[in-house]
Amino acid sequence: MKKFVSVFFAILLASVMCVTAFAAPNNFVSSPEADNDTTLNGSDNITDGCTAVVVLTTFAERASLDDASKKNLEDARDAIVGTNDLTKLCADLDDKSDASLSVSDIFDIDYTENGSHDGHEGFTLSVKTNSLDKFVAVMNYDGGKWTLVDASVNADGLLEIKTAKTGAFAVVIENEQGETSNPNQTGDDFRWWIYAALMVVCAGALLFIGIKLKKSE
Repeated sequence: MKKFVSVFFAILLASVMCVTAFAAPNNFVSSPEADNDTTLNGSDNITDGCTAVVVLTTFAERASLDDASKKNLEDARDAIVGTNDLTKLCADLDDKSDASLSVSDIFDIDYTENGSHDGHEGFTLSVKTNSLDKFVAVMNYDGGKWTLVDASVNADGLLEIKTAKTGAFAVVIENEQGETSNPNQTGDDFRWWIYAALMVVCAGALLFIGIKLKKSE
């Protein structure tokens, strides 16, 4: 019986750690580490003859970015986690909604040159992402500054963004419960590696118990 109880609690602890490791940090409705299938559904260059190609990179895929873009995206995430009020990051959000606000998604937008052109005035982007039924605004973070960009939900239920900006973009929504997600958190950065390490320890403990049980039998 004691062996059974030990194995049961080891499995329970490992399961709890798995859930906690991917919990949403403060002000996010889901963890930006998770792949939530955000995709660029299409893009049009505003300037005729512009041959730039837009690239969207999710937070989970940030390792593929250059060092500067990766740091900018991570700094944007940290700024969101580090505040208890998103309107402190961007005062213009006050004019968008009186409700409590959260971030449903964060991603990087950049473009690559595909030939020569005389310049570009920006892009119209169509983005597939979650929670757009509660959409409020899209914020851009570049060089330590947050600004709102022209964005709305189109007739196809996709997020439409018109901007010449690049960098990190955060999708702001009204919180369904009228309160920020994870209200008991203090705003400290989400140290996922601590939970990952705990998961490894729990898995090792579970394996050790299993081996001991097998030997004893």
